[in-house]
Amino acid sequence: MRIAVLADFKLDTYRCTQTLARKMCKGLVRNGHDVLPISYRNLMLQKSPWESKTIAQKFAKKKTDHLCGDLLENYEPDIVLILAFRYLDYETIRYLRKSCNHCSFVGFYGDPLDGVSETARKMFPHLDWLVATGAGKHLTSIARSCQVPGAFLPNPCDPDIEKPYPVKKSESCNILFTGKLGHKRCGTDTTRAEYIQNLAQREDMDIYGALGHSQVLGVEYYRRISSAKIAVSINASNDIRFYHSDRLIHYLSCGAFTLAKTIPDANILFEDEKHLRYFSSIPTCQELVQYYLDHHKERQEIAQQGMQHAHQNFNCQRIARDLVNLVTNNTYEEPWAEVVA
Repeated sequence: MRIAVLADFKLDTYRCTQTLARKMCKGLVRNGHDVLPISYRNLMLQKSPWESKTIAQKFAKKKTDHLCGDLLENYEPDIVLILAFRYLDYETIRYLRKSCNHCSFVGFYGDPLDGVSETARKMFPHLDWLVATGAGKHLTSIARSCQVPGAFLPNPCDPDIEKPYPVKKSESCNILFTGKLGHKRCGTDTTRAEYIQNLAQREDMDIYGALGHSQVLGVEYYRRISSAKIAVSINASNDIRFYHSDRLIHYLSCGAFTLAKTIPDANILFEDEKHLRYFSSIPTCQELVQYYLDHHKERQEIAQQGMQHAHQNFNCQRIARDLVNLVTNNTYEEPWAEVVA
């Protein structure tokens, strides 16, 4: 198959190694497909008279849409995979469909489903499939209201780069958290800040991206995860079936022992006490932190099993295969498969 991936590859930032788009491209290629990556935001900035995303969206979007349409018309893809919901809109999709009306348009929405913007909602009815990293009633409600078939797929990992890295003993840390304390548009769980602020009172916790601490990006991001004895994952939303931030797959894939706030049907994806440990309250989180700092062998065994499970069952080649099967067969086979027709 020929598959065009229309996304924000963040080619001008250190985030380029972490994008879902990059992983899906690699997974699709490993499954034998030809892939045309189109970095929408980068093209839009090139077409803009000024290097500003706001100005580019106002003055260069139409030119970018036309360029993307020409690329798709020339490439004649079987599938167009869309991951750039922040910059595209329904007019873009309608225009692109005129350029290749023979192919399937699939949107892969990676953010929590309780914070979908109106721009994205208006795009969904123009897709052939909406794939999301959350499931259950949230996915069903959006798919039905937007009259688009929906399906759940988890955030994938790329074992080529998301793996344990050698770390000097002086660089190791006890507890790690990466990311913001909250999100403006989504998140029904306001307790993430409380959890992290509580843990931050410890002197042995490293934080990146919150509470005045700078972010860490690129391969150094994975190296810092590898340096942690315990990594803490708390979603902005914890009531969406199957939904985990990509933070969780980063932690597990890099071999970190992971404590995660529980979500609906969590054990279907990652089993408690086997691949990671779940918690549902601050006291439980504190107890688990101290227990696993004191029990080195148990911690290492769970971390190793979690990494192997992530690499074997959630690698980008397998998730890309599931996506193609979904589009071609209207279903796919996984223990956690969920399709809303």
